[in-house]
Amino acid sequence: MKKSAVILFSVLTALFLTVSNPGKSQAWTGYNGNELPTEAVPPFTAGDNSPDAGFVAEVISDPDSAANKLFKYDHSVIEGKQTYKMDWGIQGGTTATIIARIRGIEGSSSLRIAEIDVRNVNSGVGSKLQIGYDDSVRLESPALVSYLGNAKEWHIYRFVMNGADFTLYIDENPTPVLSGTSTKSRTDNWFKFGDQSASYSHTGLFDYILWDISGSYAPGQGAAIPDTLSKHYFGEASSIPDHASETIILYPNPSSGEFTLISQAEWINSEYTIVNSAGQIVRQGMVTGKATVVNSRGLSDGVYTLIVGTGNKTMHRERFIHKVSAD
Repeated sequence: MKKSAVILFSVLTALFLTVSNPGKSQAWTGYNGNELPTEAVPPFTAGDNSPDAGFVAEVISDPDSAANKLFKYDHSVIEGKQTYKMDWGIQGGTTATIIARIRGIEGSSSLRIAEIDVRNVNSGVGSKLQIGYDDSVRLESPALVSYLGNAKEWHIYRFVMNGADFTLYIDENPTPVLSGTSTKSRTDNWFKFGDQSASYSHTGLFDYILWDISGSYAPGQGAAIPDTLSKHYFGEASSIPDHASETIILYPNPSSGEFTLISQAEWINSEYTIVNSAGQIVRQGMVTGKATVVNSRGLSDGVYTLIVGTGNKTMHRERFIHKVSAD
């Protein structure tokens, strides 16, 4: 049986949440995959409601965390459309921030993992974030594209609107992946996700979607991602996290000089390898116990992948951020 774990998040228990942070953003509003979007509170409205007969929308158990649930969206045929729309109540404003944790499904024949369409009547423009099984991330307007190398894995997509300017951040890295000014004219005021194209098929898993209409917030700005979603992830951790169902945990993340690799017994005496975004090996070592200190000094600022695996043991991959400024 393949060994895997979600490292970055603890289980989300609330279906919708509001988290205030005075002096920064007003609050996050959020949906998670414990319920169908149309059954959440407040509910998403079914839009572009002409799916193919094979369309599947269901809540499934998270294979990496038994207590968690995920929303599975499977419209693997090109014909037809089906989306979920939220009127986010922007009254006169032109800024908003959306954060979504999404992944693809291994073996899917679909062309896209997900699409998020953002529209604002006050600025009169909109744009779409499109995530592809070819590992692409795209903005519809302006027409921009970048490639992740592993879009089928879990990622956090932070899609920021500031008037006509749209910016995409991935995995809370403060360096934008895509950024530009939209010229796509819009006269409505909502965002939606799903399949709204008769030219593409879509299949993906959604853990949660958060939005904040009080401002356009880059990673590290505005309210933090709620602790129930992001405990010990991209923030400070004062003690070793207690996640009994996870096989490997990295903390703190981002790192600044060193971090601790927490592992269950199955990974002890395995080799770890750190690779940069170009696929080059930059560091190697051994998992020596349940808590292995990994030296990341000398690495350039950026996002890295740590791989653990030896011999016939299934490999485990986890991403982390290293910040040179804190060395």
